[in-house]
Amino acid sequence: MKGKTIHVLLIGDNPVDTLLVEESLAGTSDPVFELQAAGQLSAGLALLEAGGVDALLLDLCLPDCDGLACFRRAQAASVEMPIVVLSGDADEELALDAVQAGAQDYLVKGRYNSDLLRRSLRYAIERKRTQQALSELSQRLTHHVTNSPLAVIEWGAELEIIRWSGEAERMFGWKSDEVLGKRQDDFRLVYTEDEPRVMKIWAGLCVGAPKSLSANRNLHKDGSVIHCEWYNSSLRDAGGKLRSILSLVLNVTERKQAAQALGLANRQLQQLSLDLLRTQDDERRRIARELHDGTSQILAALSLNLNRLQNSHIDPPRKQALLTESIELAAASSREIRTVTYLLHPPLVDEVGLVSALQTYTESFNQRTGIHIELVIPSDFSRLDVALEMALFRIVQEGLANVHRHSGSSLAIIRLEKNSTDVRLVLQDQGGGLPAGMKADVFVGFGVGLLGMRERAEQLGGRLEITSTDAGTTVIVSLPIRINHEELAHPGSR
Repeated sequence: MKGKTIHVLLIGDNPVDTLLVEESLAGTSDPVFELQAAGQLSAGLALLEAGGVDALLLDLCLPDCDGLACFRRAQAASVEMPIVVLSGDADEELALDAVQAGAQDYLVKGRYNSDLLRRSLRYAIERKRTQQALSELSQRLTHHVTNSPLAVIEWGAELEIIRWSGEAERMFGWKSDEVLGKRQDDFRLVYTEDEPRVMKIWAGLCVGAPKSLSANRNLHKDGSVIHCEWYNSSLRDAGGKLRSILSLVLNVTERKQAAQALGLANRQLQQLSLDLLRTQDDERRRIARELHDGTSQILAALSLNLNRLQNSHIDPPRKQALLTESIELAAASSREIRTVTYLLHPPLVDEVGLVSALQTYTESFNQRTGIHIELVIPSDFSRLDVALEMALFRIVQEGLANVHRHSGSSLAIIRLEKNSTDVRLVLQDQGGGLPAGMKADVFVGFGVGLLGMRERAEQLGGRLEITSTDAGTTVIVSLPIRINHEELAHPGSR
């Protein structure tokens, strides 16, 4: 304030008091005080509104206003104005009330000198600036606390709640007026099994630990469990006595659930890999057995016949019979090989499309297993992208294999339908449903069949759903008509 001119406004109706103030402020050069005076509150408020005032000297006994009401009206007219109240000997309690209401200082008429008056005015200006800085800091802190994604909870020296932010209300369900003044053991905040560990952390904060980071389960007001991370810091006075603990709390329930879902997906992938390897081995053995027991035996018989035909001593009728039998054996061998290669890769899907391939396959499946297949496909069902058709065909293959191996159903119903955006496959049986303990929304334990079907659907951006009762199981596959071939070629980028 050095080298500054301080403009003072005096609102008071006593000419003697005005003269005394004027004389007390006169003759100073560092800083210089310039005084304006008004005999009534209304006139003084008009001067305040005009601006240019640094400090206000206010008499609480005026012709147009009296008592604490004078101070309140002046304060309301200029909330940033430092105010020093002037009181008589009998009104000192009233002056103290004004200080408690926001005045920066008070002086008793006739009991101050020039130095005290100047010092009081300078002190009032500096104190008001400090109050404004603290108020701005408090507003900023309150704004950040209010808008923080973390719940902000402050605990007093007795571990009672003294601050409970809006995010804490949203996170835990309790309103601030329900918990302020309460301790942790006054309401259920911590999950019962986690209480011993949490109490140990808080005991450390109380006896000297400056901060702590912990993760535990908490309870919402409605009783639901939420997973939270707690960042706690303790504040102590110069003597080391605890003053407060500030807790910043982050709700990580969704992150925890995502981690659990990822763990489940990893377990499913591991199970799928194991089942796939086992299925590959089983498939190799099955193909080897079919080739050995079927094709190999036919070729052996064909080889014997051809060797006999080389014998020139065989009579013509016998030779003709051997030739006929050899032709039949060659045809049978060709059918066996076509059957095996068809199962490995159905060429009909590429050549004639999904609908014709399904009709041919289900007829063959019915002949092999005795299970009746009801195929429901609209007459105007047109060709799809080859990747979609192959995926749907393979899903039907695997689904019918599951019906044959596990359901005990004598009937399977296959429905195909589509609209402008999606194609939908429904495979339904009338068996006994999924085994006890298996959940239709959790694929671990189903083996490679359903897991593989789901993987095929998801790779094309679709989904697979299973519903099961004791009256049968229904598998529903939905796939988008348009597929991203770049993502299909690079599945790891999805």
